[in-house]
This record gives sequence, C-alpha cells and structure tokens, in this order.
Amino acid sequence: MTYPFPPQPGDVTPEWLTSVLRDCGAVGPKATVLAVRHDSLSEGVGMMGTVSRLHLDFAVEGDGPRSLILKSASEAPMSRKVAAKFRLYEREVNFYVGLGEALEPAVPHAHFAQYAPETVDYAILMEDFDGYCTGDQVVG
Repeated sequence: MTYPFPPQPGDVTPEWLTSVLRDCGAVGPKATVLAVRHDSLSEGVGMMGTVSRLHLDFAVEGDGPRSLILKSASEAPMSRKVAAKFRLYEREVNFYVGLGEALEPAVPHAHFAQYAPETVDYAILMEDFDGYCTGDQVVG
C-alpha cells in the first residue's frame, strides 16, 4: 500500500506503526501500538542513510514485535544527492519488495518499504534480528 511515511525515525508515530503492521498482517486487527522510541544504530551521519531500532509498546503485551529496524534517508544533503543520482534508495526498496524474501541466508522481512523520489526519502521497516551477531571479517 502506498501512503505517506515518516521520513526520519523521530517522525515515526504509534498510529503509523499500528496502521502499517495491521495492513501487512504482522499484527491482528485489534493490536495497537501505544508508544515508540528509537535508538540510532548508525554512528553519527550514516554513509548513505540512517538505521534505527524502534522499541514498541503495545496496548496488550505480546500483540506484536517488541522492536523493529527502520532504515531511512540520510539527513546530509550531499549523501541524499548521491543517493538520488544513483537511485540507491529506490534500488534498496525494490530489493526488499521484490527479492529479499526469496534469498538465503535469511534477509529480514520488510513490513513496509517505500521510496519518494520527489523528496528523496525512503523508509524500510523490517524485522529486528536482535540477538544475532555480525561476523568477524578477520577471523571469518
């Protein structure tokens, strides 16, 4: 479904999350997000975008995921300009919408992925692989 989305993590509202999670079937029709807070997972200004962990509080505990990951456009004008020129945000959205689910190893499920070329904003709301560890590139 195409509809307005929050351009940055601080713009995410409980109402938007409730709507997205209901629409994609991640939660039941009565599940309601009451509160959301975010932590940055990208240091400073992300190279081409920001990555944040959203912490969700539901009206009924257990009605939905406790956390999700949100990827969004960089707030740095030069990064956005480069991303627009090479269609980076658009390509990433298309990856999650059209290809991500079919790949192995597991790619986080995207509950929402949309790009707005007129503003060079994008949002990808995906499951949180909390507890997973990244590999060590030196050790292997």
